[in-house]
Amino acid sequence: MLTWSARKTFRILATTMPPTRRSPSAGRWTPRRCPKYVVDYVVYHEMLHIHHPTKHVNGRRYNHTPAFRRDEEKFAYYDEAELWIERNVRRLKKEAKKR
Repeated sequence: MLTWSARKTFRILATTMPPTRRSPSAGRWTPRRCPKYVVDYVVYHEMLHIHHPTKHVNGRRYNHTPAFRRDEEKFAYYDEAELWIERNVRRLKKEAKKR
């Protein structure tokens, strides 16, 4: 299951979880003025977490390894999506919190 996140963090926009578990911090919302390529990018990013599972080293969790980042940058509109998110993350989080 993929849900948009309403958590109070700098930039967590979405989260993936097994279909039998629900996170109390995850909200379901659809950004009204969000370009399709940004939604596609967020889905792509979350799917990469399946392809590149979390690595645990010396008690630390690594979710965004160099290999993960290399694959993430292969997204066709990576630069555009990152720029749009950086410019709009505060508004997105505020909208998610309202819902």
